[in-house]
Amino acid sequence: MENEEKPKTSLVDVDPSSLPEVESQRKDLTDYEKHRLNKAKIESMEIIRIPSKYAKAEDGMVHVLRVIGEVVEVVEVEDNEKNITKIEIRPTELFNLIEDENGDLEGYPKAEDSNWGKLKKAVGGITNPKEIIGKELPMKIVESKGTKFLGFMY
Repeated sequence: MENEEKPKTSLVDVDPSSLPEVESQRKDLTDYEKHRLNKAKIESMEIIRIPSKYAKAEDGMVHVLRVIGEVVEVVEVEDNEKNITKIEIRPTELFNLIEDENGDLEGYPKAEDSNWGKLKKAVGGITNPKEIIGKELPMKIVESKGTKFLGFMY
């Protein structure tokens, strides 16, 4: 019983029509719309591992390239104890990388129609991945799992 996997979903005994509409407590940190289509410079890139249902590795993680843009806004957020935290708003994008059957990193996708291929074309064609640093691209608004963030258009 120790290794028994917990179910990912569970049924809740509530009549959906009995729920009222309520105002969400979650608020966006910024008006992302004001950044849409404005250009931002690519500042850095790094290879990270993230969880994925498509993972070949035993740990359920895949390799991705994270492309990080310059800071386009700094927002100050106050917590319940009146402490202020500065949060940097910047565009980011994740790009799939190619892995072998064991989930070990092999390289970048060659396909021109891959997201990596489209990004390379959008920045004027590059031969070395680090050449994207310093290039400018328009920003877009991305929504994922109820959260908004900025990404790059390519």
